[in-house]
Amino acid sequence: MNSSVLAQTVGLLALSNVFMTFAWYAHRPAAVVHRDSP
Repeated sequence: MNSSVLAQTVGLLALSNVFMTFAWYAHRPAAVVHRDSP
């Protein structure tokens, strides 16, 4: 496998991982993300 294909694969995996992490946090209930202090 040449380096440009490897770099593209790693880059796409990293981008999708970041995107899915933000999407997951966006769909969490607000009470879980922003815990209110007592």
